[in-house]
Amino acid sequence: MCLDVRDYVSLSVWMCAVETMACQTCGSLGVSHVTRSAGYIASVITAETQSSSSCGSSKCPWKIEVESGQTINVTLLDFALAQRAAGAASGSGVGYVSAENCFRYAVIKESPSHRSFPVCGGHGRSQFVYSSVTNVIEIHVVSPEVFSQKGQFLIYYEGQYTLHQSCMRVQILGPNPTRPMDHP
Repeated sequence: MCLDVRDYVSLSVWMCAVETMACQTCGSLGVSHVTRSAGYIASVITAETQSSSSCGSSKCPWKIEVESGQTINVTLLDFALAQRAAGAASGSGVGYVSAENCFRYAVIKESPSHRSFPVCGGHGRSQFVYSSVTNVIEIHVVSPEVFSQKGQFLIYYEGQYTLHQSCMRVQILGPNPTRPMDHP
């Protein structure tokens, strides 16, 4: 008896371009400076460059800068859920580093307020994690499990105009410029 595997297998493939060019600025600027309005940062880039530029680490964090007047939304795409679940089932509890049950992948820092926010994995494949106050943030990959291939993740960032900055009030004046026309 033969079974059609297509009836039993579900496969999702993620393909996206990740930031790598910014790693070239580590030596001169001390940060991996990214100026695109949206993009992906991959933990594997930090793992692969740990012996050279340390791109994305605390030695050379990702500095994301979007247009003035925008804020930055950050979403975590977590690919290590199966490995972490297997570790939890074995009782090892590997990776949870805080009382809040946070598997810390990265830290987002924002100036001038010096805000620091942990990026915690283990709460679903995709989760919104942060919205900035300014147009510049730094992301430091801190999870040692990234380097052992057990903490694979992507961070998606996107610049957004806030409502009060993207809307403009327009008043239409009628024949008498002191009185606005009524428009439905």
